[in-house]
Amino acid sequence: MKSFIEQLINRKYNLSDEILTIEKLLREDYYNNPSLYLLIDSKFRKWQHRNNLISLNDLYIKTEINNILKNAKTNKILIDEYIYYAEYIVNILNIVSFNDLYSCNQANWTSIKENLFHTLSQLNYEIKYFEEENYFKILNKNWKVSEAAEIIQNTYNLGEKIYLYNHHSLKGKLFDKADILCRFYKVFEDGKEHLLKSNQFTALASDIGFLSDKLDVRHAPNKQEKILLSGLTNKEQEQWYDELFNLYIDMLILCEHIEKRKDIKELSKKLSSIKP
Repeated sequence: MKSFIEQLINRKYNLSDEILTIEKLLREDYYNNPSLYLLIDSKFRKWQHRNNLISLNDLYIKTEINNILKNAKTNKILIDEYIYYAEYIVNILNIVSFNDLYSCNQANWTSIKENLFHTLSQLNYEIKYFEEENYFKILNKNWKVSEAAEIIQNTYNLGEKIYLYNHHSLKGKLFDKADILCRFYKVFEDGKEHLLKSNQFTALASDIGFLSDKLDVRHAPNKQEKILLSGLTNKEQEQWYDELFNLYIDMLILCEHIEKRKDIKELSKKLSSIKP
């Protein structure tokens, strides 16, 4: 049941307002304490992801965050723009530790994170930390993808890559998507294909095998070669890549169930032997 406040407000998030609110909290001074923006900027050069940028202002310009802020002022923010901006904010907030913050900054730092969390939840997105990159990414919530990632763990380095497949940074990146699909094919080839076919799921195994072959993802892609299948545009090829990705996700979940059926059969046998 929703809380009284939730029922009273029944809030529909205005993404432009959310961005402008975060910027206000980020740049707000409090007595003699610096704003969060200035505090983060003072530690920016030690940030491992800054590349050759030397300040937050450079980051705003080079990543076109400034353009998103301009759009926010005219109330023309798209969800993709908000997600891009939110991912940037989550990561720069973590340039400073909680111990670096003054009392005012702690309140604003916490408020920004809470605003992001609630808005992203409303949009069905979540914040996920990727330890290998020491970086936060914002991903669409998808129970199938989460379950598949849990099942596969880090086999063929697929764990985090399953989440990354649908990240906005991979949109249009055929090479990177092909690389992830190739890792899936190894899992399919290593036993899942046989498991599906021996349990009356031949159609799914055949579809996966057909698409893997025709989309040429059975082997690691060669970065020197142009990844474009004959007769398909880049957009069409990416759509079929995405379809194959979804089939691989279904494969992992279904095979997990098939493998657990042995335990269910054992339980059934055990219970049937118990006389009432």
